[in-house]
Amino acid sequence: MQEQLRIQNWLQGQAILNAQIEHLESQGASAEQIAELREQGATQGLGVAHLNASTLSQILILQDAFANSSKPHLSPDSQTPQDEWIPGCTVDNPYGLPPATLPALDWLIALYENNQLPGDTVLERTQYILDATQNGLFVHFANIPEGDSGFNPAFQDSGKWPDSGNQVGHYLTAVDISLSANSLPSFLIQGARNVAIDLIIGHEMIGDYTGSFSNNNIVNTFISYGVNGLQYGAGLFAAIYTNGDSREWFLSGEDENFEKILAIGPNFNNNYNIFRNGNSIEDLRLTYQGWVDGENIINSNYETNTEFAEALAGNLGD
Repeated sequence: MQEQLRIQNWLQGQAILNAQIEHLESQGASAEQIAELREQGATQGLGVAHLNASTLSQILILQDAFANSSKPHLSPDSQTPQDEWIPGCTVDNPYGLPPATLPALDWLIALYENNQLPGDTVLERTQYILDATQNGLFVHFANIPEGDSGFNPAFQDSGKWPDSGNQVGHYLTAVDISLSANSLPSFLIQGARNVAIDLIIGHEMIGDYTGSFSNNNIVNTFISYGVNGLQYGAGLFAAIYTNGDSREWFLSGEDENFEKILAIGPNFNNNYNIFRNGNSIEDLRLTYQGWVDGENIINSNYETNTEFAEALAGNLGD
């Protein structure tokens, strides 16, 4: 059984690498860079190739940002042509984000209630929000309010981990991972879902990287990817160790199964264990909700942004 699981994981890993390479080619990666990734996959293992492919993608994003450093959305008084600015957006607030003084959940909901922002569908608006908050691959902690105010206590862990309680970012990161895994061609979806869920589980088995994330700090970006790679490895270990049950535990959405996931990591019950910084059942609940919302968005289960805003209030609020 374990040997079959290893073979299945390898096949899925190879399919994910192929999808990463296709994406990198669309970003303008060179033939030499692609060849090096394939060589790494063959000689150093698919895990190394996955991590380096993600890092290369982020570097290409950074290079593109530096080459096109102008603000994405400006007001008309900035000399931007009329058809390139968005009502509600200014030079100081190019994405038209709500005031950071709002409770964290209200801030998130307001982004879907604002009729002036781009995105007529929930998917389009979500992609806009993810773009506005992105500061790394599948990382969305830029331009967001701090803390977890407004969220239901079931999703609040700032009391346990004050340095890891920005739940808007946590939720948006989960949504982005879900959208990415569930929007691939059908023959790749299952493998992508397994990789995504392993990363999510590993994130709650090994503590957060508590340094700041910044698109302008390349060293910091590499450090964060190193930690992400370690967390993915932990999640993959959990899948192998439990014969794939860990993925089903997450998808169940049930606390008793979330507790099983947390118990796999090192010494979870020691609240002072630096290796578990930020790990909590509250995060798993919120990540699960973000995962489900990503699936619903991909499947167009919400007709309007207003409907989704109401769902956010009902699912995540007090």
